[in-house]
Amino acid sequence: MAKQALPEIDLALCDLCGDCLSACPNGALSIAEEHLMVDEEHCAYCGDCEEVCPKGAIALPFEITFAAPKGE
Repeated sequence: MAKQALPEIDLALCDLCGDCLSACPNGALSIAEEHLMVDEEHCAYCGDCEEVCPKGAIALPFEITFAAPKGE
């Protein structure tokens, strides 16, 4: 099984406002040692944290794969 992708956090942009903490439905985010942390066991990669971040410090990149055309 492939390792789950996690949100990418730009620590230079994150001001630890906490908006993402309250937006996360699974409680996967926390602040520890003055950094935003993601708990990979609870992160569902839903994107709620990315949407509410006022600084744009959280990104959820997606890998795009193309399927072979039908019949090939």
